[in-house]
Amino acid sequence: MEGSSDREHAKDNKQDDSDDKKMHGEGDHEADQRYRKRTKEFLETQEGEEASATPVKRSDEEKAEDKAAREKALKKARH
Repeated sequence: MEGSSDREHAKDNKQDDSDDKKMHGEGDHEADQRYRKRTKEFLETQEGEEASATPVKRSDEEKAEDKAAREKALKKARH
């Protein structure tokens, strides 16, 4: 696009207005609602109940990294 401004280029690449209506802030509101609905439905199933009740197993290395990150955050928060 030789000779065209950045503004003209952005206008040419803009999605049509119907897509803009779906977007709010940094995400798609409808996609968020679908995700939340499906997640809630999954958690209400037997498989979902078992999955949510089972603790996640972490390695000693992961635990140490988490502890170090928590300590670093606490030091920053106290100042």
